[in-house]
Amino acid sequence: MAKKGMSHHLKSLAAPSFWPILRKEYVWVVKPNPGPHPMNRCIPLLILIRDILKIAENARESKRIIFDGNVYV
Repeated sequence: MAKKGMSHHLKSLAAPSFWPILRKEYVWVVKPNPGPHPMNRCIPLLILIRDILKIAENARESKRIIFDGNVYV
């Protein structure tokens, strides 16, 4: 089966410059699904919870918070 659509991976060095992430600490970052908006004008919830709000220490904790329904958008 052929590849259909775009890549689901994003390296941290290729992430938009306004994301407050440590680019040399993480190799991969979560790739947003921005919908009708361009990728360089959106920010994933995982990065918001982990790096900006500092509620979680790592991606696993951030995903648990999001999937449990503790975040309202």
